[in-house]
Amino acid sequence: MKLVLPPDLDKEKPVPVFGMVELERMTGTKELTFINEKKFHLTDPKDFTEIFKDFCFASLYIKEEVIKALQLIRTQCNNVLEMEVFYFKELPETLRLEEFKHIQDSATSQILYHLKGGWVNELESIIKKQFEEVGKG
Repeated sequence: MKLVLPPDLDKEKPVPVFGMVELERMTGTKELTFINEKKFHLTDPKDFTEIFKDFCFASLYIKEEVIKALQLIRTQCNNVLEMEVFYFKELPETLRLEEFKHIQDSATSQILYHLKGGWVNELESIIKKQFEEVGKG
């Protein structure tokens, strides 16, 4: 593997070592050459401020509204996870199979009703409330 570095004004600096490969400094070049002969051209350094500004404009995860909405949505999801899918509280010691099925079907239908109705509406209201004052960009 051969790595070629761009020229440096200070020729007295020691040649850097990359892993176990010694890098050689050549004058006037800006390319990296690897064993398989693929070449990668180096570009001038980018301005960090400009790159970060572009990232912030394109990313939603740094906006306070998005973070607050995700927190509230996660709370609602945690509440659903705590719901009991199977109902075992206050059951008598013995039940007929039909009675047990009826109790479990009732518990399941209550959870489905909550998920399809109230839970979806709650998520929708969280999203609308958190994003109602967000402008462009």
